[in-house]
Amino acid sequence: MAVEREENCNGMTTETTELVVMETNTVTMENNSEYDTKHSTQSIFSNSPAHSGPAHSAMFLGLERQVREIRRSLQRIESNFEEKRIQEQETVHRLQEWRAIAIVLDRFFFAVYLMIITLSLIFMFPRPT
Repeated sequence: MAVEREENCNGMTTETTELVVMETNTVTMENNSEYDTKHSTQSIFSNSPAHSGPAHSAMFLGLERQVREIRRSLQRIESNFEEKRIQEQETVHRLQEWRAIAIVLDRFFFAVYLMIITLSLIFMFPRPT
């Protein structure tokens, strides 16, 4: 982590903090030997004396925990959105099925209605013989 202080034309001081976190994971070689490298946190400016000692490593451990917590939270949010999207798709599918059923029933009852009207007209007004 590096802190750079700059003074602008108004005499105000601005601080820029730069943090670079690099993680390395398990690497499998062709001969199936595994090199397990623990997650390491490194800073570009790790050679400076201000960035060494237990306070510095404790700060990175705290940052690492916070990053993991943020990552878990984002994964939960993403899974919730995915569940909502799936539920919405199921709801749309159910609505389409009910619409299809309603159209079939509507046509069936219209046909029954037309037959009843036609038959009642035929029986009410018989042909003169």
